[in-house]
Amino acid sequence: VLVISDLHIPYHHLPSIESALNYGFAEGIDSIYINGDLIDFAKISRWAKNPKVKSTMVEIDMVRDFMEGLSGLGVDIYYKLGNHEDRWERYIIDNTPEFHDLDVLQMENVLGLRELGIELIDSKQRAKFGHLSVLHGHEFGQSIFSPVNPARGLFLRAKSNVLAGHNHQSSSHHENNLKGEETACFSTGCRCDLEPEYRPFAYTKWNHGAAIVDVDQDGAFSVDNFRIIDGKIVG
Repeated sequence: VLVISDLHIPYHHLPSIESALNYGFAEGIDSIYINGDLIDFAKISRWAKNPKVKSTMVEIDMVRDFMEGLSGLGVDIYYKLGNHEDRWERYIIDNTPEFHDLDVLQMENVLGLRELGIELIDSKQRAKFGHLSVLHGHEFGQSIFSPVNPARGLFLRAKSNVLAGHNHQSSSHHENNLKGEETACFSTGCRCDLEPEYRPFAYTKWNHGAAIVDVDQDGAFSVDNFRIIDGKIVG
C-alpha cells in the first residue's frame, strides 16, 4: 500500500506527488491509501481569510480531477478524511445545520467518489494494516505531542504500532518492552508547499515524503517511510 497524506489541494506539490506514485508503482503497490488532508478547504476554515485564496468550488473541482486521474491507475484507492476535510462538516453544522444530513452534501457525493470506485474512510475511523494502525493523526483530539519527533509523540499517545501523517514530517520511533515485544511508530511527510504564505519557514520542520506498507498474511508489516528531496526518493 502506498500511503500518502497532506496534499492540501490546491497547495499541493505536484513533483513530489508524481515521485511518490512512480516509486510506489516501481515497488509493485496494489493500492493507494490517501491518509487525510487531501483538500485544504481554506475558505471555510476558522482562520483569517486571504482574499487571494481560491474558492471552495475551485478546490473541490481540482480534487475531483485528481481523484479521476488516480482512479485510472488500476489499483484500489482508499480515502481517509482528515482534520481539513472536517472543515466541510463543521461549516455546514455552523451555518446550515438543517442541511447537515442531506445526502448530496456528504463528502462521498460532493467529490463523486462512488462513481470512481474510491472507498471513503471516516475521519475518526482507524484503519488496520495487519498489526499496524493507520491514522491521519488528528484523531486523538489535538496535535500529537512531539517531544522528540512526531513518531515519538505517537508512541506516547498510542503505545502500539501506528503510522500517521498530519505533522508533515517523516520520523520513526521503535521501543521494546520487557517481554521483548516491539512497538514501531511512524509519521510521514507531506506533499504540499513547504513554504506557504502563512508559514514561510515551514521547511525547517516539514518535508515531502510518503510510505509504502507491505503486509504479510499473518499481519506482520514492514514500512518504507521515505522522504522526497528535489524529486528524488531518499530512504
